Amino acid sequence: MENSTSKKSVSVLGCGWLGLPLARHLLQNGFKIKGSTTSPEKLALLKKTGIEPFLIQLSDGGDYSQLSDFLTSDILIVNYPPGVRKGGAEQFRNSFGILLDSVAKSLVGKIIYISSTSVYPNTNEVVSEEMQLLPDSEAGKVLLDAEDRLRKLDGKEVIILRMAGLIGHDRQPARFFAGKKGLANGEELVNLIHRDDCVNIIHKMIEGQASGDTFNCCSDTHPPKRDFYTKASEVLGIVLPQFAASDVTSFKIVSNEKLKSQLKYNFIYGDLTKFDWP
Repeated sequence: MENSTSKKSVSVLGCGWLGLPLARHLLQNGFKIKGSTTSPEKLALLKKTGIEPFLIQLSDGGDYSQLSDFLTSDILIVNYPPGVRKGGAEQFRNSFGILLDSVAKSLVGKIIYISSTSVYPNTNEVVSEEMQLLPDSEAGKVLLDAEDRLRKLDGKEVIILRMAGLIGHDRQPARFFAGKKGLANGEELVNLIHRDDCVNIIHKMIEGQASGDTFNCCSDTHPPKRDFYTKASEVLGIVLPQFAASDVTSFKIVSNEKLKSQLKYNFIYGDLTKFDWP
């Protein structure tokens, strides 16, 4: 019997640290893949991988002339972080508007948006998808606005995946704080997810194992930052971080119960404290 996935085309907007491995994975599983980059130098790499390459720069004066052809697909994955640390919140909103206008006119039926758990403020309790909470960071506010704008598109199935902090492979968390001193918030609980789990979850969403909805994507364990990053440094054999004493902490625990229940998903690396992940 012919694999039904071989008939589906997927456009991955943003073939970076997560998007490129995702595109490769989907390609290996019978999907026809289009991938975008903002860098002309990366087009050859995408083509060599077997991905149909597109140069798309969603900004004022950027080159998005190929956007219409790029969106001629069954499924669109939007992996496009706002980059507000560079002061680009308003620029992101404008760029996202360009994307939305084109998506609305396209034949794309399903959209998977890679959002972030930064949409949740620190509540010192478990946070879930049903909570109506005001983000306490600019990035969270921008992402929540993007989610709302996507949901208002007519005739499109929209799945929102709120990813916790992404780690794995060349993004080893110990290197974030190695050798640093006087670090604050050592008792803050971490919310992380391995890239391999991200890729698998997105694949299952594409296969239709969940309908349009919002899902938190986060591993099962939430150790204190002090414990996790110290142990991570020990495992890699690098200089340990030093955290300042702290009596008061602010945190959140991102629940993954909805994802595990509705998707019937078992995490590959659910317990990140085992440090058995690549």
